[in-house]
Amino acid sequence: MNIWSEVSGDEVTISWYQDDYDTLMGYNVYRSSEKDGNFVRLNNNIIPAGVNSYTDCDAEPGISYWYTYTVVMSDFSESKPAGKIIATPLDTISPSIYHTPLNQGYIDNNLVISCTANDNIGVKSAFLYYRSTGSNEWKIIQMLRQNDKYSGTIYGNELSLDGLEYYIEVFDGVNIVSKGTSAEPYYVVIKDASTISRRGDVDGDGTITTRDALMIMKSINGDIILTDDQFIRADLNEDGVLSSSEALRILQYINGKVTTLTM
Repeated sequence: MNIWSEVSGDEVTISWYQDDYDTLMGYNVYRSSEKDGNFVRLNNNIIPAGVNSYTDCDAEPGISYWYTYTVVMSDFSESKPAGKIIATPLDTISPSIYHTPLNQGYIDNNLVISCTANDNIGVKSAFLYYRSTGSNEWKIIQMLRQNDKYSGTIYGNELSLDGLEYYIEVFDGVNIVSKGTSAEPYYVVIKDASTISRRGDVDGDGTITTRDALMIMKSINGDIILTDDQFIRADLNEDGVLSSSEALRILQYINGKVTTLTM
């Protein structure tokens, strides 16, 4: 009893030859995700005698499976299984990548660019390509992984007022997907942080007042959208999320109950 396989795209065709049994009804084909795992019959009906192949159209792309077959006798009993073979349909499923573009950074402040990426087989690598605007040379760093989150850090001393361009590529071993491209990268405006008003002065008028606390609460309630600079000045604890405690801290500072805005 011989068995072999042929892969075409994401389909696996199992073929066989046997001359051990003369009186037979046909064949059953079995599949397992492990060599010594549970083999499940693939064909709903007995494959008629004289048909010597079966195409598995339900295999997951890129996943390896073990196959075997049995001969079904005229009394519907089955022979012992033939040898086991392994086959892997082509990985036709590209990784999924999700990314919220950055649009602003500051000289001498590290810029962290991140994305979420996943794949039916698994992401092999994620790379961040970046360059100063006007440069012809792309720099490359491999993004660090934490579960399905990937991040790359561009150090502040690499940033200039010319701006920054970047894109991301994710690879699953076969397929590459990207966010942005070398021809159409994302663009980040780079500013001089020294020109930004101090934290707490949300509206940037040079004075910390109840208006600044009110702007934070309006942003939290969805009444206004702060600019990038306003958000930085409002985010007193620098956690990237605004809270009512930051508005309260400003009010306490104004009323003299605290002497610093640091949280």
